[in-house]
Amino acid sequence: REAGAFELLCSQAQAPDEPVRSAALAALAEACGTRAVPVLFAELSKTPPSPGAAEALAGMTGDGVDDAILAAMPAVPKEARGTVAGVASSRLCAEAVPLLLGWLRDPDGSEPAEIWKSLGTLADHRSAEALVDAFLAAAGGRETDAAVDALARALPRGADAAAAAAELAEVLPAAPADRRPPVLRVLGRLGGPEALAAVTEALESADPDTRDAALRAAADWKTPDALPLLRGLAADAESTVHRVLAYRGYVRLLGVPGQRPAEETVALYREALDLAPNENEKTAAIAGLGRVPHPAAVAVAAELATAESLRKALIKAGLSAYDELSAAQRERAKPSVEE
Repeated sequence: REAGAFELLCSQAQAPDEPVRSAALAALAEACGTRAVPVLFAELSKTPPSPGAAEALAGMTGDGVDDAILAAMPAVPKEARGTVAGVASSRLCAEAVPLLLGWLRDPDGSEPAEIWKSLGTLADHRSAEALVDAFLAAAGGRETDAAVDALARALPRGADAAAAAAELAEVLPAAPADRRPPVLRVLGRLGGPEALAAVTEALESADPDTRDAALRAAADWKTPDALPLLRGLAADAESTVHRVLAYRGYVRLLGVPGQRPAEETVALYREALDLAPNENEKTAAIAGLGRVPHPAAVAVAAELATAESLRKALIKAGLSAYDELSAAQRERAKPSVEE
């Protein structure tokens, strides 16, 4: 009876009606175990792939299914590799990583961006050397974007992110010029002292694309250790665009929680208002000032509220800060509010 059901479902998988075919593939995956894997792979390998085949493979359960899928993967046509990589990723089948890396090394392969996406889910620091080698050979465009995301996700997995960044930073000086910007993008995602040091050094590169990538990585930094660097760039970067990006990153990081006393944060926001490359950029610093629950924030807002162009924003910031104060702090801030 089971053999008959299997044959019937295989037959229905070739039906002219698409909903019937999709239903048959789903039933094969649910009821027929590993016997269904070759059938589903055959459907997935068609041009175009049979609708529902990938979803059916991704949702299969039971003993031996992952092993059967891994055994079938090497024979799929190149055009189907991206889809099959997605199946492995959906199943969290980390054993597929060596094969996926091999596919990336194939100069005639297809859909490398999809393969990178799967590696971002499945790979970890144990594959760091092979991942970096493949990354440096990436073709550019959509593949590079996917590779940047994959490295940033995979390299810290099972290891310390700062240690992963340190290993990647060692690659930067010897990398071809066109590969340095994407390496810097990954370093910016990973963070840590070694990554920040590499980004800082890259800001002095003779190559303008490398300098641009380094500045953008610094501007997107996630932790306050980049504040001194960004303050300097906001003041002295070589272009208006770069000064604006650095300033935005600087103001954003001032709002990241840390061990800095609130009064010191207020002083930094006050300084940031003078550092702003234009009036419009001051609004982010004013908003940040309003989120600091300290009487000094109210005082600074009151002091600067004489500037007509920013008066409303400063009053709003001062009142926002005042609302967060304790009763004792409100007494100290009351003269500023009245002012």
